[in-house]
Amino acid sequence: MFKFDFLARGRNFPGLNGNNPRKRQIFDFFWDIEVFNNSLGSVRGELFLPLPPELFSQKILQKPVFTPVADKIAVEEIYRNRYASWKVSLGSGEKKYFLCRFQAEISPVDFLPQNNFFLDDYAKDRLENKAWLSSNRFIQPQNPEIRKIAKETAGEEKDVLRIIKQINDYVVARLKYGRPIPGLYSADDALKKEAVDCGGFASLLVSLCLSLGIPARIVSGFWAGYSGNAMHVWVEMRLPDGSWISADPALENLKKEGRTKKTGYLGFVGSDRVAFSYGCDLEIKTGEGKIRIDILQNPFISGADEKKITIKHNLKTAP
Repeated sequence: MFKFDFLARGRNFPGLNGNNPRKRQIFDFFWDIEVFNNSLGSVRGELFLPLPPELFSQKILQKPVFTPVADKIAVEEIYRNRYASWKVSLGSGEKKYFLCRFQAEISPVDFLPQNNFFLDDYAKDRLENKAWLSSNRFIQPQNPEIRKIAKETAGEEKDVLRIIKQINDYVVARLKYGRPIPGLYSADDALKKEAVDCGGFASLLVSLCLSLGIPARIVSGFWAGYSGNAMHVWVEMRLPDGSWISADPALENLKKEGRTKKTGYLGFVGSDRVAFSYGCDLEIKTGEGKIRIDILQNPFISGADEKKITIKHNLKTAP
């Protein structure tokens, strides 16, 4: 049995043992999951858990090990996100526990290129950029208000980096952080609601970029190296040479308001976060067919009895 110390969402925590987001760091990750049948009868379902990708800034030193062993490791088709799954059966009031352990070396990404890129440069790689120019339930570049904002914010500017900066500055200034949810706010939500979480900031930034023909994607993950590693979402934009530039408009907004000590801004994300997936509005294969989820970030249950099963989880780190 695992001893759980469940995370509190929406809080900022001090780093552990000198957590330094501006340096390369190695973390041991321990992801504890508890599933509980809160009904009077027996239930069945399928538990899904995202797996960390190998990236230039995120090296998986020890591959995930599962207790119990996962029934299946699969890959989501569009963005190639990986996930593990288990078939779960629970009696009335029964709890079961799952653990995923892995080790990762995470490096800060500090990248603002000096080259001049222009919007017309994207014409050379339309096929390569296709996946990162697609709209869905959350990314809404064809929304008339979003198109208007993007056009007005960019003005006559054609330099890609200057446009990205202007759009990022707009999102940071326009939105208010608050009301975190387990799923994802859409770009339209971000414009209409009084406050949205990091996902809302990301959806709007990506939508504005796509509206101008700049490929962009949502990155979903968690903070790392803190006494409570809450979930987090940020953004990457693809430049015409194939490189990606990072942005964290929600954190930049919180920083300007004095609501966090963490650091992240256009061109920089620290080593105090771990990525688990790209994109949103994802199709996942289950034992009963296919389902569509907002983002692949938190563990979740699928199946006819999913509403009768409660999940608690905690992603802990040790340096």
